[in-house]
Amino acid sequence: TNVQLIVPTGTTTVPASGTRAALLSDLQLDTGLANVSSMEVMFDVPIVNRSGIDLLIFDLSGFENDSLTVTLPNGQTTVTYNSTNTYKKSNSLQFRLTNSSDDPTTVAELEMATFGSINGFSTPATGAAGVDLSDYGYSAGQSISSIVLTGSGNLFDPVLIVGIEAVPEPASLVLVVAGGVLGLRRRNFTR
Repeated sequence: TNVQLIVPTGTTTVPASGTRAALLSDLQLDTGLANVSSMEVMFDVPIVNRSGIDLLIFDLSGFENDSLTVTLPNGQTTVTYNSTNTYKKSNSLQFRLTNSSDDPTTVAELEMATFGSINGFSTPATGAAGVDLSDYGYSAGQSISSIVLTGSGNLFDPVLIVGIEAVPEPASLVLVVAGGVLGLRRRNFTR
């Protein structure tokens, strides 16, 4: 199965070349990619290790049929995330898919790929895996600027990847786009 674009309900045409990368950084759970086997994610602003969860990775199917392994820059590989060890899932989500007849492996190739008609779908849930950098040898204040995501046996469907930044008020956390508007550049993803 080739990589698919996940587009919002109501979308009737395939996003034009030059606009598809925006689906990877729009902070929406109904856009992204489906059927990815591996991907490197590079953050414009590093994710800093603080107390608790530092990074959330959302999967379209809530890891119900997908497994995901995260490799950090220090070579540590986190546990494999699946439906048994991920966060509470959202309610049903409506979305649309368009299949690629190509097999893009970079964002540049994704922008130029040929996509077919758009079909409507829904998923029973979307789930998130939380990564605490402290669990993988990072000291408080250390940071990372990239991660590698790999499907374990199955392909995965990344729809949103965000860093969590501490704010001055005690016990307050806010989801922040790592790099302003999720200055996320995804490179080298493969089917």
